[in-house]
Amino acid sequence: MVNVDSFQQPVSETVTKTALLRISPVNLALTKIWSPRPMSLSIVDILEKKGAMTDVDLLKDLRSNFGEVSFRELNRELMKLELAGILRVSRLTKGKRQVELLGNR
Repeated sequence: MVNVDSFQQPVSETVTKTALLRISPVNLALTKIWSPRPMSLSIVDILEKKGAMTDVDLLKDLRSNFGEVSFRELNRELMKLELAGILRVSRLTKGKRQVELLGNR
């Protein structure tokens, strides 16, 4: 019969630290990529709290919550929400739009 305890060797502290260093960059990268909350839900929450706002101000608020958010990602989410009838995006000036929630949801 083989003694299983004889095969188990204590893990040194340096090996544990090295393993943690290998894992932590992946975990950090995943937290930047995947958010526990959808961006569309955060857009609706921000608009409910602050009311109608420009797309630039909305982008600043989203970046404070999600980190790096591109203007293209914001436009994609705004288009989805507008097609669903949740909000309306209207043009204020060239390069500036107003985003507002629709009242009858």
